[in-house]
Amino acid sequence: MKKFWKRALSLLTLATVVPVSIKHDEATGKTTYQSLLASLEVGPSRDGTHTNVGLNLGEGALSGPLYQHLVVRKEAAMYADDEPETAVPFLPSGEPTEETPADVEDPVSTEE
Repeated sequence: MKKFWKRALSLLTLATVVPVSIKHDEATGKTTYQSLLASLEVGPSRDGTHTNVGLNLGEGALSGPLYQHLVVRKEAAMYADDEPETAVPFLPSGEPTEETPADVEDPVSTEE
């Protein structure tokens, strides 16, 4: 079992470190190294004397599309028009639930 975990860790390290694609942007001077599980951005800073390095875990060739799919599903659920069933304070029969007091007025009611 110990050999299995050593091999799994070494494969995970290789998938994170070995670049699959390299892109260079001439306008900004940034170079992006993308591996299977991460991407690394190297470029000049604003003042031109230093170098900015950014490591983005989860934006790799394999993990990037999966992460984007999960983000889209989460946003769709967040902005859905339907309310969850637990947020309804009244039962379908019109009686208040135990969570809401009976003397709360119904704002939808138009009786006078």
